[in-house]
Amino acid sequence: MCNGDFPWHSTVQDQIISLSLWRFNHAAVNAGNLPARAFLWAWRGAFDRGCLWCAAAFVLFPMQAIVDYVLAFGALGLSGLFSNAKNGLIKGYVAGILGRYVFVVISGWIFFAAYAWEGWAPLPYSMAYNGSYIFTEAAVTIIILCLPSVKAALGRIRRMTAE
Repeated sequence: MCNGDFPWHSTVQDQIISLSLWRFNHAAVNAGNLPARAFLWAWRGAFDRGCLWCAAAFVLFPMQAIVDYVLAFGALGLSGLFSNAKNGLIKGYVAGILGRYVFVVISGWIFFAAYAWEGWAPLPYSMAYNGSYIFTEAAVTIIILCLPSVKAALGRIRRMTAE
């Protein structure tokens, strides 16, 4: 875990909560004045991360790997669309996480339906299961990003990258 990840185990089926995903959002928001360039920059980083995670992942079908890792992590690039917005870091992070959530829910619904809890249909199961760790991570990350000292440090980094 020397790559900047800060994991915690959630209570739902041993999923790992990692605060590392905000890095793509932060990089996209700081990539410049053009939201399209920021989007592509963040998408590339998240795409690469998804491909790396896919290498050691539980993969049932090739299409599941694409949806669950490549597209889901690539959706974090949506954060770049908020590079010029007020509070763009938070807005972009939420957009990226929601994009990722959509793809992992689709993957869970299609490819992991057999793992649904007893009495649960596959779609609500996938929404609850994936939401339990994605939204927990999002809440913790947003709280940390809103701390005054963290906001000040990220603001200094943004000013330094603009020079």
